[in-house]
Amino acid sequence: MRLGGPLLGKPETPDQWVEAVRSHGYRATFSPVGRDATADLIEAYMAVARENDILIAETGAWSNPLSSDSTERSAALETCKKGLALAEAIDAGCCVNISGSRGEKWDGPCAEDLTEETFDMIVESVREIIDDVRPTQCLANPIKVFKVGLQPGLIRGPTFRIPGKNSTTGSPTA
Repeated sequence: MRLGGPLLGKPETPDQWVEAVRSHGYRATFSPVGRDATADLIEAYMAVARENDILIAETGAWSNPLSSDSTERSAALETCKKGLALAEAIDAGCCVNISGSRGEKWDGPCAEDLTEETFDMIVESVREIIDDVRPTQCLANPIKVFKVGLQPGLIRGPTFRIPGKNSTTGSPTA
């Protein structure tokens, strides 16, 4: 088992990054580079991660692939694709995001988020991301994926019913 988490501050070199990871007592952490990093920079961080037994656990793609604004939605899908491509390039465990929201707040609850139509939009968004990036690390290690988490509002917020679905699990009702 590895302990990991975020790093405070922004180390400027791979060696500074290793020192920051170690100073926290971590052996895993988030990606040290962003989605627009060069191949040389990615390789430099991968090399020191391997040499120091540090797991790059995830990259982030925090955006709203369900936005009702088509420009924002397209930009969000591009962010997700770049995030998954970075995870693939830097050998991260996964790329994470939430499904987004069709409401005003990208990471907040909205009754429309719990409809069959929205479920289909989520599936199509994830398919598009994976089909465009075509990750191969996931095939070699199925734990490496594009992960979509629940929004906090869906966990603690009001319960909405989807016709023909169990309101808590989303599974078909008998």
